[in-house]
Parts: sequence; C-alpha cells; structure tokens
Amino acid sequence: MTRSRAQILLASSTIALAMGATTYAASPEAPVTAPETQLQHDDARRALQSGLVRPLEDILAEMRKSFPGEVIEIEFEQEDGRYIYEIEMIRPDGRVIEVKMDAKTMAVIEVEDD
Repeated sequence: MTRSRAQILLASSTIALAMGATTYAASPEAPVTAPETQLQHDDARRALQSGLVRPLEDILAEMRKSFPGEVIEIEFEQEDGRYIYEIEMIRPDGRVIEVKMDAKTMAVIEVEDD
C-alpha cells in the first residue's frame, strides 16, 4: 500500500467517525452473523454516536504511547460482541505489526507481527 493511499484511508476513517457523531441516528442494535465481522462506515458512525466506541483519534493516541510508527491501515470490526480496531503499522525499525484494540476501553487485545 502506498503512503498516499494509507493517508487517504486513515483520513477517510477519521472523517467518517467524526461526522457520524452528529449526522447519523440509527439503532446500534445491528445483528452480527459471524464471530468476526468487518464493519462499514455507517456501523462506525452508529457505534460512535451511541457511545459504544471511542473516537479514532483517541484510539490512535493511546496506541502511539506504546507503539510508535506509521499507520498504514485501519479496520473496524466486531468480534465476540465487542468492537475492535485493527491497526496495521510500520514500526521505526521497519517491522510491520497489527495492533488489535478494544474500541471502547482502548485496551490492547493483541499485537501480531505481519
């Protein structure tokens, strides 16, 4: 993934989450049919507005305290009934890692080398 594509992905995710807090009003009770489901922007807006998740800026700030580097991809998913941010990044040493964070508590769930 090119740097500009990663920046666009990050920017669009941030904008979608920020806009959702004031522009989308729907029930957060959407059924999940699989243990792990990648969600769309509308799902993120509903969850943010309903207080089920923290804003992406908060998640990234918390993650960067322990994991410096350049974010290259962000996925918003639901696993086992909770919302998860999967953040792929390049560490300063060049390693690519994926950090899974609970979208409400901001707790690190898992770190994987990619």
